Amino acid sequence: MVRGKHHPPRPKPAGSEGMLIAGDLKKERGWTDTQIRTFLPEPDKLARNPRSRKAAPMKLYALERV
Repeated sequence: MVRGKHHPPRPKPAGSEGMLIAGDLKKERGWTDTQIRTFLPEPDKLARNPRSRKAAPMKLYALERV
């Protein structure tokens, strides 16, 4: 998804090739928080948030599993 000239693309965590974050699941695929908890209870990987070191780690889900 292209965000427009005033919004740069969202940064992805290092080493996240072939992975989706929960925000991608919700925005691009129409999933809800309940669906994510039900069908993908455990993330495949946790990665540091590239925007803020104080933020919670980002949950990454493998494309093959989604």
